[in-house]
Amino acid sequence: LIAVGNSLGQDETWVYAFVVAVFLVASWFAWNVRTPGQIVSRDPVTLTNLLAGLKFIISRKVILGAISVDLFAVLFGGALALLPVYATEILKVDAEGFGILRSTFTLGALAGALYLTQRPIKTRAGIKLLVAVGGFGTGAIIFGLSNIFWLSLAALALMGLADSFSVFVRQNMVQIITPDEMRGRVSAVSSVFTGASNELGEFESGITAHWWGTVPAVVFGGAVTVAVAISFAWIFPQLRQVNSLDADDLVRRYRHHPAELASKNQA
Repeated sequence: LIAVGNSLGQDETWVYAFVVAVFLVASWFAWNVRTPGQIVSRDPVTLTNLLAGLKFIISRKVILGAISVDLFAVLFGGALALLPVYATEILKVDAEGFGILRSTFTLGALAGALYLTQRPIKTRAGIKLLVAVGGFGTGAIIFGLSNIFWLSLAALALMGLADSFSVFVRQNMVQIITPDEMRGRVSAVSSVFTGASNELGEFESGITAHWWGTVPAVVFGGAVTVAVAISFAWIFPQLRQVNSLDADDLVRRYRHHPAELASKNQA
């Protein structure tokens, strides 16, 4: 946006004005969303209820693996936190170049999302989730080693693309497998883990960059992310074996605890 504004003879003010306008339009649409009446639970708030979401996640290895692999990928793949350093000290670009770097990850994620709307994942979903996480780490390694502007852009686009694929698979698994009455609590736990890993990932990137230098810190984080994707294929074989994202198939195979399935089969 800044680059377009400069080409039109405008400064950065128009960018912020445009963003404010978009937020206002989005707020208007959100305000006009009509929702059906909901039944509010009157159950008392207890520690058991608060921990029910976490307990459910731990008892369902597919969900635990999907959330955990994303948590570790974000925790160690925090290359975006060091973008200002790369822009000024390694790639030697100005504010316009930094803006392009910053937006490329999002453009890659948008491209992935648009692709998935036309060709959603239908088979080998678990493997593709792990490959996407590995691709995210690979993009971080390439970005960390690159001192060429266009190659850095390609690496960031790869990271965004891989991130959109992993989020697509993970969200589908978690939302479909979780029963209606548990979905809010499970989503809350997932959101806390994701948010915390984002913040801790930026902290980890800053600390390791201070200890080892910027390039080793980013490359290390990417390598750990790739290692996590590979190791989780064996730590969580149930995740690796997920094939279809079909709702009926996921519910039948993974919603119930293995002990519950065994008792049903015996009955």
